[in-house]
Amino acid sequence: MKHVFHDREHPHVVPGFVLCSLGFGLKNCAPPAKDVPQNVSAKKQKYILRCYIHQAANLLVANDRGSADPFLVVRFGDKHERLTTQRNTLFPFWYECVEIEVNLHTLPSDLENAPPVILSVYHETQMEHVMLGRAEVLADHIDKNPNRLYRYRLRYDRQVFADAKSEEPKDTDPYLLCAFELFHPGQYVQTSGVSTVVL
Repeated sequence: MKHVFHDREHPHVVPGFVLCSLGFGLKNCAPPAKDVPQNVSAKKQKYILRCYIHQAANLLVANDRGSADPFLVVRFGDKHERLTTQRNTLFPFWYECVEIEVNLHTLPSDLENAPPVILSVYHETQMEHVMLGRAEVLADHIDKNPNRLYRYRLRYDRQVFADAKSEEPKDTDPYLLCAFELFHPGQYVQTSGVSTVVL
């Protein structure tokens, strides 16, 4: 997923990816095929993603009032949830918990190949919404760090927001503060509290 590039002309489109391996050469000189990928989980596995969305900070100015009307969309697999719009603020507080139930061709031991969780913050308008930033969270990271509060940096289109030119991470960069749990239905998730980690 580190090599997935976003379309600058269509920033609202979430890119996909194909996981594969390629070989090139003459057929009569090719070594015998090995490690041929197998569908290790023909039956889809049901997962529940529980999202604890706390707040965002340092969002970009999106209107002539020097503020924004942000809302958050959480996408996992082919499902998504939209949180409420916070009016006239660059520091929105949500404190909402949402759950997304999806079916994935992924075993619990192979979550590093599961689709990422996409966090997209938009400025609400009467016409087309403006994306203020997006973060991607790997399912494998969530599985290894359940219910840990992280600060996820929001990346944004620097062609749209020309005033924000710095490429280096700073304390004033826009970010989301949230935590996640990923588990099977009926599975009890025991946590040892919530800790804050800067990512």
